[in-house]
Amino acid sequence: HVRYRNETAQLKSAGGPERAAVVVDEQYVGHVDQFDGMGQGLLLTPGKHHISVSMPGYQSFETEITLRPYQKLKIRTKLMRNVRG
Repeated sequence: HVRYRNETAQLKSAGGPERAAVVVDEQYVGHVDQFDGMGQGLLLTPGKHHISVSMPGYQSFETEITLRPYQKLKIRTKLMRNVRG
């Protein structure tokens, strides 16, 4: 990993369900609704990160992002319920 002095990037999440778990680089960081308001963003180091949003009973969302220093990125999810059958 490249080391940046005090440079960070900000990730926000929105959508539903609001209580879905947000995991960054295999570490739980909180729920979707914790990162969706004024002053509510997750500060990350610039570079590549693996993001997943999941909740029991729903299909998971996964993506990989590459953040630049001082970038603000918002991920909007709408997890679909698992269909039993």
